[in-house]
Amino acid sequence: MASLFNQVPSVSTVFALYTSLSAISMILRRIINEIVPKPIRDYINVKVVDLFTSYCQQTFRAAEVYFKMRLAGLSTGQLLVGSSDLKNPEAEPNLGIPVNTKIVDEFEGIHLEWTLHCVELKSYPFEKRYFNLTCKKEFREKIMTDYLTYIATSAEKIMRHREKLFIYSYSREGGWQSAK
Repeated sequence: MASLFNQVPSVSTVFALYTSLSAISMILRRIINEIVPKPIRDYINVKVVDLFTSYCQQTFRAAEVYFKMRLAGLSTGQLLVGSSDLKNPEAEPNLGIPVNTKIVDEFEGIHLEWTLHCVELKSYPFEKRYFNLTCKKEFREKIMTDYLTYIATSAEKIMRHREKLFIYSYSREGGWQSAK
């Protein structure tokens, strides 16, 4: 029976493999830079960045929707409260998450901490917002697969229930009027 130590490559073998892969990647990069025109390289780069950015934006939006609906029951010391309809004082309040506020959540007995961060971008007139999720390392895979999927499906359900249908009718005297 082979032992584990017989199957593990030596440090020199791993180092040789690493240096070979590094050399190959530098050569390929040089060849691509010489052969592929810059506009095409830039286009490919933008598409790859868009692919990852789109996923991150969807995950951020899902977390934001999920937490806004659960803020009352979550452990957080601060809330942003606004109005969804300024003309109606009885309108349901619109809850928000303040920057740098820690939100504690639990999923299948796993303790999770979320923090909303905000970074002002110097080259643009707007800011970048992102959530920082903290959990024990042993649960990382479960969180990345099951928990984030749970948040995405929960946010989708919340958004479906949020959709409102407004019906208007057109009257010759007054134009468009709410059918209520």
